[in-house]
Amino acid sequence: MLIAWLPRSVWLTRRLPALISLVFLLNPLEIVIDFAEPIELSNLTALVGSPATRLIAAIRLFESGCELVFVENVASADVVRPVRIDLGENYKIVELPVWVASLGESEPTHVHLWELILE
Repeated sequence: MLIAWLPRSVWLTRRLPALISLVFLLNPLEIVIDFAEPIELSNLTALVGSPATRLIAAIRLFESGCELVFVENVASADVVRPVRIDLGENYKIVELPVWVASLGESEPTHVHLWELILE
């Protein structure tokens, strides 16, 4: 079962931040965003639900094609909260694979991803 809501702006514009709200019956949830033209990215924030969560981003650099992997975890909480990956600098990218995983959950489970914000 898949429930997804993608605002038209994600598909029709290249403006950042791009916002995506999704709930999938997958753990981990994998999202791959391909950009028609290179963009600059310095931060990635996911607003997630209550389970302990891991956010992984594997950015592919535009000029060299090298892949850099960033990982951030947050503990469980009773509220929606951000998981933020600060890349440390602006990177020019053309592809952004992202994985969001609920940690310590028995299978099958799902990931609560409310927003994905690219800055």
